[in-house]
Amino acid sequence: MQITESLNDTEAKICDFGTAPAQALAGYKILNTVVETDVGALALFAGQDVRLVRGARVYGAAGKQEFAVMVRLPVRRMLCSCCGGVTIGRQWHNRDDGFGLCVDCIDFCHRRETPERFQSLYGARGVHFDVKST
Repeated sequence: MQITESLNDTEAKICDFGTAPAQALAGYKILNTVVETDVGALALFAGQDVRLVRGARVYGAAGKQEFAVMVRLPVRRMLCSCCGGVTIGRQWHNRDDGFGLCVDCIDFCHRRETPERFQSLYGARGVHFDVKST
């Protein structure tokens, strides 16, 4: 993930075109899109944990382009999709809402899949499952 710009110490960051999948692996989900300048987009989301993924330049609007606004998903209580136990994690787009993977089932599920398939099914360890509570 390459971050091209940020404004002061804000958590809003502008990311390169094509990095939305990497942002999803980091626990972000597309909320909407905005058309704005770089500075304007950063100002709109100053102090918020969002990723602004560059999109197309807007014809006829000097300096403006479309940004996908990606927000960080909250850690929440979920049910393990393997054993049905209670766990905590972030929702992964390839799981039914409210389902994740508990720590007890990680090795069992990982042994049965290739690393790529495992990631596509459950997301990233430490982000979507096996999340340390704060």
